[in-house]
Amino acid sequence: MNMALVSKNGAADFFELSEDAFERVAEQIRSNPLVPYEELDTTPIIPEVKAIDRMLSDGWSIGGMKRFARIVPPVRWDIHGRSFSFHMHAMDPLSPLLRGYSDLGEGRFLHAAAAAAKDWLKQHQERYFECNLRDAISHALACQGTQAWYDMAVGQRLYRLSYLLDALLRVDRQKALPHGLFRSVIMHHEILAKDDFFKGHNNHGFYQAVGQLAAARRFSFLPGFVDYKTLAEERLTKMLERSFFNSGAHKEHSPGYHMMVLNTVLGAKRSGLIEKPELLATIERAEECLMWMVQPNGTLAPIGDTDRYTFKLHRLRAKQYRNGGLQYVLTGGKIGTKPPSGAKAYRDAGYAFARIYDDVPERAAYLAQIAGFHSRTHKHADHLSFVWHDRGQDILIDPGRFSYNFPQTTPGSDLHNQGFWYDDARRIYIEKTRAHNCVELDGRDYPRRKAKLFGSALIQLSEDNGFVWTASEVFHFRTIRHWRGVILSAGDFLLCLDWILDQAGQEHDAIQWFQFDPAWSVERVEGGYQASTDRENLRVASLLPGAVARPVFCGAIEPSMQGWMSDRAESFRPAPSIGFSAPRAKTAQFATLFQFCRSLTFNPIRCRSNATMSRLLLSWTADGKQRSIEASRQRDGRLSFELIEEGDLLP
Repeated sequence: MNMALVSKNGAADFFELSEDAFERVAEQIRSNPLVPYEELDTTPIIPEVKAIDRMLSDGWSIGGMKRFARIVPPVRWDIHGRSFSFHMHAMDPLSPLLRGYSDLGEGRFLHAAAAAAKDWLKQHQERYFECNLRDAISHALACQGTQAWYDMAVGQRLYRLSYLLDALLRVDRQKALPHGLFRSVIMHHEILAKDDFFKGHNNHGFYQAVGQLAAARRFSFLPGFVDYKTLAEERLTKMLERSFFNSGAHKEHSPGYHMMVLNTVLGAKRSGLIEKPELLATIERAEECLMWMVQPNGTLAPIGDTDRYTFKLHRLRAKQYRNGGLQYVLTGGKIGTKPPSGAKAYRDAGYAFARIYDDVPERAAYLAQIAGFHSRTHKHADHLSFVWHDRGQDILIDPGRFSYNFPQTTPGSDLHNQGFWYDDARRIYIEKTRAHNCVELDGRDYPRRKAKLFGSALIQLSEDNGFVWTASEVFHFRTIRHWRGVILSAGDFLLCLDWILDQAGQEHDAIQWFQFDPAWSVERVEGGYQASTDRENLRVASLLPGAVARPVFCGAIEPSMQGWMSDRAESFRPAPSIGFSAPRAKTAQFATLFQFCRSLTFNPIRCRSNATMSRLLLSWTADGKQRSIEASRQRDGRLSFELIEEGDLLP
């Protein structure tokens, strides 16, 4: 469907409907039951009168931001940057009001929402009522300096305006506002029907389709609305098929966006918008995947564009999920069933997860690795990075998301060509290779724009007797081969192996970076680093010769930004960052040990590897106990090893 068909579906002519003629449409709407407000929010809303009243008096905010916007007219719709303005224009602040009316019957919340919507119409819609529909759409989409007609905002705003219109017609016989709302609804549908406006390549298209479907179903008895409904159903089905891998993992490299989209999908299911068995099966797999994305402390693994704030949700919110293990990890065991100890690979997505424990899941050792590159969407320059949680604490972390509230980089600039969309030093750092647990080559970031998509680089995830190990491999900058192996002994140690070879024979500077949670105090000592909290001690050492421990960076600005993390929207906190440098060469090897202990020694003579890291021997002594690992990288890239315990040394 496109603008050439705008007059053929029977609904477009409603745009020029007079106020008097609209009364016949209003009567037809009132003759049908009021469908409850759809649950399509990205985070489930539990309507509470006190909380909604507080929002009306103090202002609305989102995602932990310390920025608020009053929604009592006159409203500043474009406020606090692009991202916040988008949420305002999507009418996110109206959702609690509409849920408060739909679920609780609080009429004053409906009228507060109507006042805000009337203000939006006055500022951003009424000027287009003077044009024909085709010109109105053209002028609106050409409007600069506002997020009013941003693609995703149109889809989310449409179903909210539609419910507001439907509800107002039953409690207020005024004509002016409902008439304007109805004309606006028609314009929104026609904009969304444009093929070139629909964003089918990312989650924006999902929110456009589901919003239009809810709005079209609400008035499907009116001429032409069935066409909108059919179009939206087709798009939504395709978007769900495109958005999730067969395994259930969302395709946008981010547990945060996995959860966000899944929440809306579940709301759409409860609202009766999703009923196909194959889509319901996808939802079940996506819930199980989300369970693996939740760390033992109830936070979401902060991979990609994910805020690391705690998801210890209200019990009623966790009940929206059917997966008992997911309910359990989100509520700290208050509801649900204890998930099994073990590991799970999502090979199509490139995710590896492990949660290993004996009796207490909250004290589990947890590992999550990202070894996928499927598109630029929400992808950081973080190939093969991982996060590690153990003994009840976050240890190695991802820097998070920070914010999108900044001007965009200039097309054609170096930053834009590398895949950095936002021109702010903090956001740029959050995405950089050196901000993750990655190997940085020649000070360059892994390219993401116009770069070859390698899909999944995950070769192996294995688990046995408290051990978890992964193997993955990717090419950087076309010719540089990079193999990574990670071995985790739950509650004991983590070993990170990296082998790098430039097949073109060029020499490179390589740095193996690691990012600690802010709770850790880290200092450089002979042989590596010593890290500690009030409960734990951890020693870090590079066991192979040649690698040199760099200084500890924490909140550094010069000579370059290093040692920062974001735990929630617009938070930017110092966090210890360490790294090992390898001599400039065409090949590099790293074997970095993170061992829970107070003292650590190793004999360089008993730590060695051949040139291809296909044979490896590592030996060390931790708190008087000797141990060795004999490992090998197989021809197919898989990792095998044997740990040899040599007992306690005599005093």
